[in-house]
Amino acid sequence: MGRRPAPADSGPHFQDKKDPVQPSVNPVYANPRNEIWLDFTTDRLGNGFAVARVKWGFGEREASSIVIHETRTHTDPGHAGTAGARLACLTADF
Repeated sequence: MGRRPAPADSGPHFQDKKDPVQPSVNPVYANPRNEIWLDFTTDRLGNGFAVARVKWGFGEREASSIVIHETRTHTDPGHAGTAGARLACLTADF
């Protein structure tokens, strides 16, 4: 039996201006204007809602997943763009 896909298989965060250092934790690149952050909190029934708007598009570059992390997205230097463990990955057509 083969290996089951894991959330980390989705690769690094999609960035409009790609950080040359990956994983990106530099707030110049890892920020909600350069990445799409969908931070949300669920209610007691497990429902959550998030919206992100950026001034750029994917263009010809590949983006095909949404990753759910365990915490809110951090913004401090050295931790920017991190949000704890990857809990799930969903395939999406953008």
